[in-house]
Amino acid sequence: MNTHEAATSVDELPVYEGNIPETFEVKYVSQKDWRIGELLAFYIGGVGAGLYVLSQFMNFVPGLVVGFILVVFGKNAAHLISASRRTNAFRALTRPGSSWISRGAYFILFFVIFGALDIASHAGWIAWGGIVGKVISALAFAFALLVMIYLGFLMSGSRVIPLWNSPLLPALFLSYSLAFGAALASILYPIAGAEYSAAFLTKLLLLTISSTLFLVLAHLMVTGSSNKAGRRSVDLLVKGTLKGTFIGGVLIVGLIIPLLITGISQVAQSPTAAGTVIAGILVLIGGWLFERAMLKAAVYLPMIDIDLK
Repeated sequence: MNTHEAATSVDELPVYEGNIPETFEVKYVSQKDWRIGELLAFYIGGVGAGLYVLSQFMNFVPGLVVGFILVVFGKNAAHLISASRRTNAFRALTRPGSSWISRGAYFILFFVIFGALDIASHAGWIAWGGIVGKVISALAFAFALLVMIYLGFLMSGSRVIPLWNSPLLPALFLSYSLAFGAALASILYPIAGAEYSAAFLTKLLLLTISSTLFLVLAHLMVTGSSNKAGRRSVDLLVKGTLKGTFIGGVLIVGLIIPLLITGISQVAQSPTAAGTVIAGILVLIGGWLFERAMLKAAVYLPMIDIDLK
């Protein structure tokens, strides 16, 4: 095609007669892949693993059993319910070298094995030798910890969702799971009729709640200063549609009020079972709202901002 023919072809192109926009608005799309099924699995797993770890530390056999049941049956059932194809569930075990989902599946599998053996030992059903029993307990403890934190590594590896792409998430989920464990233990002790120290549980709740509150606020600061999509997520949590849930439910009801209850009782040196139970219930409610907010406020980084290198 010569120059004259090219110019003629261009002249024959249709002319756009509409108004040319002066600005282009970037739309932020919320993630829709993880919903109620995944939320239940993450929450139940964190509560169960946290309870198991602390119950092992406190030699509280009912807590070991409840924590084991929550992880093995509650968490896995929620995953199966949310799976699009339940027959492919075992494929989660096929990529441990590159997938945190696969690693998490192995952590749960090994927790099932060593947790069951550890409970049998604590309940007196099996008499292990001294060193064997200690090794089994240590392995069950270690895999319970890994069940708590693998979600943090899984979510923090998501480069396209700034709310999740934070190195603080593994520590945050670990802290929240331990707070869950202390909260549920404070409720189960009176129900089980077991002897326990309200003073010890108060200190445990105070420590885990304060560390969790610090990490939640730090995560908001880091995310809010990351990029526009990160600021969008933080705005949803503190200014937008999720403000009531996050500020009222997560921060005030789920963390600040329990912190005040345990802190005041600690300073006054008058911890009570009622105080720990109330604080524990509030922490469990706030934790559910936190994980729900983490899924609801997650928006994708716009394509124009993604670094594809």
